[in-house]
Amino acid sequence: MFARYKLNHVKTTGAQALITSCPFCHIMFDTNKLRIERMFSEVYGSPVLHYPQLLGLAMGPTPEELAFTDLRVNTSKILKQVI
Repeated sequence: MFARYKLNHVKTTGAQALITSCPFCHIMFDTNKLRIERMFSEVYGSPVLHYPQLLGLAMGPTPEELAFTDLRVNTSKILKQVI
């Protein structure tokens, strides 16, 4: 499973988040991450953000305006570090 391979790599490198620039990749990782964690009894812990959301945080809009509440993976940890 390619998504699991990528998520394991993100975890191994100690990345704080997985940032995607492709809308399809974002949907694929955000929707499948929780399923992969359940299926393989793993915990990745890092949120999946779409690049415009990360850029938006730098420009000032609130997380709610950037649809952070619509993401399936909890983003509170990364938001505390960025905001």
